[in-house]
Amino acid sequence: DIIPNMIMLGAALIWAVFITRRSQGNVVYAFPIIWGLAWLAFKSFGVGLTPTSIGIAALIGFAIVTAAALMTSNHQKNMVST
Repeated sequence: DIIPNMIMLGAALIWAVFITRRSQGNVVYAFPIIWGLAWLAFKSFGVGLTPTSIGIAALIGFAIVTAAALMTSNHQKNMVST
């Protein structure tokens, strides 16, 4: 069950980064994705109902989507100020 879940999580992360960048780092779009990944990681590490590998992937995805939102938002601010 882990391989299909990881494939789906990877596909969802690709989509999340695409949407985050397309929305110019808008927190309204990025926050629910980040929130969901945080809860997925919590479920994996805190409650123990989800395999640890999925929790690790969720934490990596959390970092990737957060970075995409921050970098896109900062890039847009720099474009406006110049």
